[in-house]
Amino acid sequence: EDVKYVNCPLCNGNRYGKIATEWGVLGIVKCRDCGLIYVNPRLKEPEKIYWGSKERYIKEAELIFEGKQKSHRDVNYLADLKKIERIKPTDNFLDIGTNMGMFLRNARNRGWKLFGIEPSPALSEIGREKFGLNIFTGFLHENRFANNFFDVVTMIDVFEHITKPLEMLKDIHRIIKQDGLRHTAKFISNSYYNRS
Repeated sequence: EDVKYVNCPLCNGNRYGKIATEWGVLGIVKCRDCGLIYVNPRLKEPEKIYWGSKERYIKEAELIFEGKQKSHRDVNYLADLKKIERIKPTDNFLDIGTNMGMFLRNARNRGWKLFGIEPSPALSEIGREKFGLNIFTGFLHENRFANNFFDVVTMIDVFEHITKPLEMLKDIHRIIKQDGLRHTAKFISNSYYNRS
C-alpha cells in the first residue's frame, strides 16, 4: 500500500477529525490539538504524486491550452486574486505548488512579477511552455530567493500536503516582505489571508 498514517506534522498529536477524502484514499483531517489541516493517511512519497508523464497532463488540459475551455478552478482563482488585490498591492508574487500554473495564468494581466515553484518536472515544464510562466522545478528550500523579496506568497491546495510545515513557514517568512501577504487555501475548507 502506498499510504501511511501520520501524527500531526505541527504538534505531533494523533487526534484528528476527518474533513474530506481525496482520490478515495487520502484523508484531509484537522488536528484536534492544534487545528492544523493536513493529509492523513498520506502518500508515502507525497512529492511524487504529480510526477506523471508530460503527455498525459497535456492531453488532460489540451482544451484549456487551446483557449476552448476554462479550468474548473478559474472561478475560485479569480475570486482569490481579487481578494489579494484588495488586501495587498503586489509586485513580486510567488505561488508554491503551482502545478502547471493555472492560478498564475489567471494572475498574468495584473502587472505583477510572477514566480512559481512546482516539484513535478512535467507540470513545471508545461507551465513554462504553454503559458510562458516563470516556474522553478523543485521545492522552496532548494531555491534561494532573496530575503524580503515577495509581496505575496500563495499555496493553493498545498499546505496540507507539506510534511514539515514549520520549516516551510520559516522559508516563507524569510522571503516575504515584512508587510507581505501569505495566502493559504483549501477549497474544501477555508481560505486564510495572513499578513507577514
